[in-house]
Amino acid sequence: MNTSHLIIRFLICLMAFIGITSLLYSCSSYDRDVRYALSVAGENREELEKVLKRYKSEGDMEKYRAACFLIKNMPYHYWYESPQIDCGYGFFAAVRNAPERSIDEIRDSIANRIHGYTNNTAKFDILELDSTFICHSIDAAFKQRRERPWGQLCDFETFCEYVLPYRIGNERPEMWQDDYADYFGESIAHQLDTMASIDLMDVVRAIVKDTCFKKPILTSHFPCALPHIGASLVKYNCGTCRELNDYIIYACRSVGVPAALNFSYACSRKNVSHTWSSYWDNNGEEFIITQFPPVIRKPVDDSVMKYYKTKVYRITYSVNEQSVKMAERAKGYIPREIRYQTYVDNTADYTEYFLDSFSFPCESLYKRVPSRMPVFLCSSSRLGWTAECYSYQQGESITFDNIQYGEVQRLCIYEQDILTPITDAFVVNADKSIRFILKEENETERVVLFSKFIQHRDEEEYQQRMLNSRIEGAFEKDFKHPVVLCTVTDVKNRKLTIINTDSSQQKKPFPYIRYYPDTGSHCDIADLFLYGKEGEVLSGEVFGAFPENYDKYTKIFDGKSTTSYHSSVSTGDWVGIKLSSPKPIYKVGLTPRNRDNFIDVDNEYELYYLDKEWKSLGKMFAHSDSLVFTNVPKDALLLLSNLTHGQQERIFTYEEGRQVWR
Repeated sequence: MNTSHLIIRFLICLMAFIGITSLLYSCSSYDRDVRYALSVAGENREELEKVLKRYKSEGDMEKYRAACFLIKNMPYHYWYESPQIDCGYGFFAAVRNAPERSIDEIRDSIANRIHGYTNNTAKFDILELDSTFICHSIDAAFKQRRERPWGQLCDFETFCEYVLPYRIGNERPEMWQDDYADYFGESIAHQLDTMASIDLMDVVRAIVKDTCFKKPILTSHFPCALPHIGASLVKYNCGTCRELNDYIIYACRSVGVPAALNFSYACSRKNVSHTWSSYWDNNGEEFIITQFPPVIRKPVDDSVMKYYKTKVYRITYSVNEQSVKMAERAKGYIPREIRYQTYVDNTADYTEYFLDSFSFPCESLYKRVPSRMPVFLCSSSRLGWTAECYSYQQGESITFDNIQYGEVQRLCIYEQDILTPITDAFVVNADKSIRFILKEENETERVVLFSKFIQHRDEEEYQQRMLNSRIEGAFEKDFKHPVVLCTVTDVKNRKLTIINTDSSQQKKPFPYIRYYPDTGSHCDIADLFLYGKEGEVLSGEVFGAFPENYDKYTKIFDGKSTTSYHSSVSTGDWVGIKLSSPKPIYKVGLTPRNRDNFIDVDNEYELYYLDKEWKSLGKMFAHSDSLVFTNVPKDALLLLSNLTHGQQERIFTYEEGRQVWR
């Protein structure tokens, strides 16, 4: 072999050695978590390394650290794609752009089109996002950090967690930053220019004011289950508390202001999750938005502190390291949605009823579970249970950390893709003791039920607004000389409140009757019934204070509790009726505005009680606004289901002759 061939072979070997050494050095220069992310990136590894090499070669170590932060946490982020989701996304534009159509009409129209679509496809960030997308996200965030006067007010770790990320939850990734920054940057500039010094909360308030320019539309009536909907769609400012908070968070992050999303899996005993957002002033003091139209408060001043809930979490971009370690112990027994958690437990910050831990005795389990099998602490959701957190058996007990006490719970295990209860229902008390909710053996009672679901706060307000209202009679249509037939002094927590009229007026046949609400009540009412001497419902021609509201006034006399009247003026509106012939009024019936969870006549209901499993106590058609069941196990946990229509239902106990919602 001649010298030239030897030289060529040497050079080839040297180049190979240098290449391998370079590759090993390059990989070893990344920390362990980045190396792991690159190892699972498959064919997308080259794109991720482009990002790292770019910022390293530019000598911008802050951006390089930010790139490492994004990439090392990418394996735990994903989004869903399916024709069903794509079609469901059209709901938000339709609600905002077609105000003449009802939300339910729009929802049903879209739901009919997507019927039959199944199988969402999961797309993982680590396999899909290219270098252009990632670099754009990093550059956009650092532009705000380095150019805004408030950009450096948060530390680098907070910036990475609550400003830098391209996503909030599991939405489809978008390049949203420039569009948001251009719009909100210009908008808030007009509001902040006159300020000598700027606090981060000044920026948040300016953004909130701007987002409210398009009035929020709060609705949970989606055509299908949807993930976070993303930056483009939240601009319609329509949806649940999640979508409305996401909009403000995107806006804040786009101009360099840290913002975070908190959630509780089951909140206020309403079978639904709840989300709210967090912001911080220059001193690091937290402020939150929990309701819409948005009101900014400190947590201690907000009703969220008293919400019924078990756990509260804050969504992060970084994975919860403890959850990774716990999940690795038993992958097959944990649903994927909570296997690797990109959120942190901050229950202690949002409750007045906090316990740092409590221990459940294994002797009270239905059966023993293997030590490697996680046990889930679950809250109620209709006839099922929602996992809030999980732990493992240690010795003769299972300990759960950081909870709000006082809620009905059960422990479950995850078997064959479902949560299976392994305990009776129980409540954890303030002293960490456990009280089981068990039926009394061989003891039954008679129960009278008026509703299948807990009242919302707005329903309680509607009842209050009816107090001090008057039913008046008159001989003239203009009610120049009204006669008070009765005054509303109490509104029952049931569909129909019956009030006897003043006995001294029961013999007077009035041609005109009106409902005259109290000052500031907006004339809020769903139904008004006028009863004659024999209990017959009287009818006539509807009119009111404002003739242009005639179509809306008729809802008060249509006998449908799902329709109601709300006046645009707080005081001065009223609704009346001209009877077909003058008649005395002996009783009146009033139904407050409501969410249709009272007992409906001619609807079929089924009552269940819990005895390890839910067991039926029978079905019954309603003939009034109440149901009476006999032979109900005493002290049992109960649930009433409407088999005719509606979905909302909630567990309760029956105590001292009334339903106590749990």
